[in-house]
Order: sequence, then structure tokens, then C-alpha cells
Amino acid sequence: MLSKNYRYIKIYSLAACIILTSFGTAGCGDQFAREKQCIAAANKDAEELKKATTALLPPDISETVVENNSCDSGADGVYLTFHADRSISIDQILRKFRAQGWGTIDPPSKDCIACIAQISKEVNGRSAHLSIMDRQLSRAFEIVVLYR
Repeated sequence: MLSKNYRYIKIYSLAACIILTSFGTAGCGDQFAREKQCIAAANKDAEELKKATTALLPPDISETVVENNSCDSGADGVYLTFHADRSISIDQILRKFRAQGWGTIDPPSKDCIACIAQISKEVNGRSAHLSIMDRQLSRAFEIVVLYR
């Protein structure tokens, strides 16, 4: 399940292509082909990341999974988000990951200001990162998993 906003982005992209084409700009077909390739790769990556992570999370967290991609922004890639109630400790969230060899990134990356814990492991030949974020505005921790 990709982001719900994807449908609107595609509509706006199509409208932009129609407008640009009326001014003689070509290449919108290429844009949609690249986007289609990106989405196919993102779907594959999302399945890999879900296989590598959902079984390691407590069930009440793993069932909150949402797949997201950045294909519309040109950044390409996928990330999964989960939400964990604050009553669950960070150690409880990460216990099975650590048992499976995920290593702690200490201190958390400087590019993740809200991160309170980060771990990583090679998954299918790529570096997978899991970050637990405390945005303090919500009643839940946000967990993000992505390839770096």
C-alpha cells in the first residue's frame, strides 16, 4: 500500500505534462516511465524491508506498518513507518533486532534530530537502518525503516 497522496500527485503530474506539452515541452512520457520503474523498485524494496523487520517487532507495532516512497520527489526509494505506544520501552522494541545482529548506531545520526535510537544491518546486500523517533507532539514513537 503506497502513500494515499500518490493518486493526487499523479493527477497533478499529468496536468503539468499537459500544460508543458502545449508549450512544446516533451518528455512527460519519460517521467511516467521513470516513475513506474521507481514504484516497481519501491514495492520490491518494501517487501524486502517488511520481511526483514515485521517479525522482529512486537505484533501491536508490526501491524501499524505503512509503506511510503519518494518516487514523486525524484529521490527514489522506500521507507516503512510504524508507530509504537510510549508504554513500550525502546529495549522491548529493539530486543529481537539485537538478537539477530542489528548493530547500534551510537550516537544517533546528526541528520535525524528526533532520533532516540538507531540500529542497522546488511539486508540483501544493502544497509538497512531502523530509527526510533520521539517527536514529542504525538503519543507514539515513530519507527522508520529504510535502505541507506
